[in-house]
Amino acid sequence: MGGQYSNGLMIEQLQDGFLLLINNKNLFDFLWKKFDKDFGHGRFMTDVSGNSPDYRIHLQGLDTHVLEQDLKFIPADFLNQYV
Repeated sequence: MGGQYSNGLMIEQLQDGFLLLINNKNLFDFLWKKFDKDFGHGRFMTDVSGNSPDYRIHLQGLDTHVLEQDLKFIPADFLNQYV
């Protein structure tokens, strides 16, 4: 799993999980809350944006099927409103 998910979200699969590359602060804030509070993944999440031009969330230790299931609840078309 990986690649462009929506206009503002790119997903990269890593050896230890996933890196969400997000192109704006509004979408980052929405996804941070969604994955932390709604999906309960706070313990897997790290903000690794640092000095990068985009916003980044590292989901460490999250299985592919879990991320795929989560994304069913936030369709790409819905996320495009944040771009």
